[in-house]
Amino acid sequence: RPDTVNIIPITANGEIIVSEQEQPGTEPFIGCLGGRINEGEEPLEAAKRELLEETGMEANDYALFDTTQLIDKIDWAIYTYVARGCRKVKEQEVEAGEKIKLKYVTLEEFLKLAAQDNFRDAEVSLKVFRTINNPAKLEEMKKLFFG
Repeated sequence: RPDTVNIIPITANGEIIVSEQEQPGTEPFIGCLGGRINEGEEPLEAAKRELLEETGMEANDYALFDTTQLIDKIDWAIYTYVARGCRKVKEQEVEAGEKIKLKYVTLEEFLKLAAQDNFRDAEVSLKVFRTINNPAKLEEMKKLFFG
């Protein structure tokens, strides 16, 4: 399986962007933005490309939030980036059959969304769950997200 990237975009005023998506052959879901890393592409390049395609936005800077291989028996790495200072530079360019609606939320709303059954990115949910009850780790996450 090709490696993939997740992006957690954050606007200049501190809103976190999640997606409400419908993909061919799946039930509607909420999750991070992202997709597959193309052959020869670096993970950060893929994150920038996916952010631009799925939101029409670019970011001031990126920080790696997490890297995981969720399933030991499958060679598949998932890179999750925080994209800070996101701003609109063009229209979305979604693939045929995709429906991606952007939802702007607070950190508290993001943490609640990550706990929902229809939140698609289990690796992000797991990282959030391991963070929220540890005050020091939660502060680290806030600094990573908001500087």
